[in-house]
Amino acid sequence: MRSSTIRRMVAALALCLAVGAPATAAVIARPVLRLYVLDCGTIRTAQVESYGLAPAEVRLTDMSVPCYLIRHGRSWLLFDTGLGDDHAGRADRVVDMTLEVRQRLAAQLAAIRVRPEQISYVAISHFHFDHVGNLAAFPHATLLLQRAEAEKMRTAPYPFSPPAAVARLQQERIELLDGDRDLFGDGSIVLLSTPGHSPGHQSMMVRLRRTGPVILTGDLYHHPEELSLNRVPPREANGATPASRERVRALAQREGAQIWIGHDLARFRAQRHAPAYYD
Repeated sequence: MRSSTIRRMVAALALCLAVGAPATAAVIARPVLRLYVLDCGTIRTAQVESYGLAPAEVRLTDMSVPCYLIRHGRSWLLFDTGLGDDHAGRADRVVDMTLEVRQRLAAQLAAIRVRPEQISYVAISHFHFDHVGNLAAFPHATLLLQRAEAEKMRTAPYPFSPPAAVARLQQERIELLDGDRDLFGDGSIVLLSTPGHSPGHQSMMVRLRRTGPVILTGDLYHHPEELSLNRVPPREANGATPASRERVRALAQREGAQIWIGHDLARFRAQRHAPAYYD
C-alpha cells in the first residue's frame, strides 16, 4: 500500500475518533470534495457591545453573510442560506442593522451550473433570519437541523424569522439531529453540535484535501476579536457557548483546522468566491 494512502487513512481515522464517528469511516475512499463561498449578503451595523466588545476593539463592525456550497461526489450540500434574495436592491432595516444583498443566491448557483433541485441537503447552523432567508427555495433538499433548534422554532420562533422559512419546518424531508453527524460516513463533512448562541446551534467541519480541515462556525462567533480577545456575548456567558467554543478550539488544534467565522468581513473579502472554490 502506498504511503500516501496510508497517511490519508490515518488522518481520516483521527478525525473519526475526534468527533465520535465510526472508525470504519477511515477506510472509505472519499469522492471529489469542493467548498464554494457564496455572498449571501452584508449586515451594516456599528453595534458590537452585545458581543462583549467595545467599538474601538473591532476592526470592522459590519458583518458578511456567507453561504457555503459543498460538493461531495455527486451530492451537493448548502450550509446556511443567508439573507433572502427578496432583499436584493433594497436597504432594509432590522432594529439597528441595514441588510444588503448584492448578488442573488439563485444567480450564484446558476453561475456554477447548480440548480436548486440538485441540492441534496441544506444544513442550517441555526434559525436566525440571516441564516434561513432562502431556505424555502430548496423544498427538494433534506433539511438537516438539530432537534433542539426545531423545537425552539415550533414553540417560540425568533423575531424576524421569514414566514416561508418557518413553514419549511412543517414540510417533508427534514432530518432532526441529536448531536454530531458524519454526513457521508467518511469523515469529510461532519456536523458538530455547538449550542449556546441558540438551543440547537450547529457548526460544520469540512476536511478538504489541499486546504486542510475547515470549521464553519455559524454564529458561534460574530467577530474575530471575540476569538482573539476571548470575549463572550454577555447573554451567552453563563450558557453553553463557552463549552462549545472550547470544544471547537480543541478540535481545531488537534486537527490543524482553520476556524472560519462567517460574519468576519475581512476574512470574507479575502476569500475565493464562487465560481472559484476550495478543495
